[in-house]
Amino acid sequence: MNPRSMLSGSYTVDPQSSVWLPKGASGQFSYSDGAEIEERLLKFVSSCKDRSCHSRELAHGIVDWPTRYHLGSERSNVLRPLRTALQGQVLELGAGCGAISRCLGEFGAEVLAVEGSIARARVSAARCADLPSVAVIADEIGALPDLGTFDCVLLIGVLEYSRRFPCPVGPRSSHIDPIQRLLEYASSFLSAEGVLIVAIENQLGLKYFAGAPEDHTGTAYVGIEDRYQSDSAVTFGRHELKDRIASAGLSAQHFFYPLPDYKLPTIVLNDTFFAQDSPSAQLYDANDQQPQRADRSFDEVKVWAPLLRNRVAQNFANSFLVCASRSALGPQWTRTEASFFDYRSAIAS
Repeated sequence: MNPRSMLSGSYTVDPQSSVWLPKGASGQFSYSDGAEIEERLLKFVSSCKDRSCHSRELAHGIVDWPTRYHLGSERSNVLRPLRTALQGQVLELGAGCGAISRCLGEFGAEVLAVEGSIARARVSAARCADLPSVAVIADEIGALPDLGTFDCVLLIGVLEYSRRFPCPVGPRSSHIDPIQRLLEYASSFLSAEGVLIVAIENQLGLKYFAGAPEDHTGTAYVGIEDRYQSDSAVTFGRHELKDRIASAGLSAQHFFYPLPDYKLPTIVLNDTFFAQDSPSAQLYDANDQQPQRADRSFDEVKVWAPLLRNRVAQNFANSFLVCASRSALGPQWTRTEASFFDYRSAIAS
């Protein structure tokens, strides 16, 4: 089913941008990389003929961290281990500028991509303009009408912002905790065997212990010292994240570990890899590419070996990718037959 057929009752399409806008009051919010950056991205993406995940044309637009994040081909690597599973009806909550939306469309999914910022939604629509299977909605996540159920719902880099931009409604809208409210709201769109995918940084990531600034605040040790504020971005360790997702009714879970993190991963590991007796040199080849790296207090490469030997390395991965469902996860979601995924930029294997 074409995703656009689900929207005509509550939304109208903007003929200029192809973004679907609410017929009533918009619930858009102000998250932004900066108006100048988003205007530049829209102009550049619109000028490109090849807007695919591994477009060399798009790569020429990478000049700084924001453009690397939105245009870098590594963005799609986080979902490549799941490419055969990501089919059918998919709801992406928090689509940003469309890198993941594009990836999902190329995998063959029918995608509804929801983005609260109209400026970012326009970039997302431009990125996916040649994919009729992708529709972009500019609306607040919590303002969505009844869209039916989906085979998969994605929160990629979104859950951590649920305190800053609380979801106003949900199955139990009186829930005080905005993190749980968003998880419950997202899970309410799942079909009986549907899967929620969450990608988020690890509060206890190894790079943070070494002195790297917390990704959302830019200040070292904020996360590992638990100095998050009630209205700030927030991340979680592996066990806390697992418990929170389970509390939303999704007890069947499978964890992946993108390195250096979920944003621009070069490696995606699973628990089978971490059960090995000897570490792999490939683990050490995943370098953090974000700017403003602090002087590290120790060599992270040397720390991985004892963490692996003591079976605690998963707890210190810099990011998590979680597949969760109410029912048992099929093998397409767990990939237990493969212990190592190595997806480099410009390689779509």
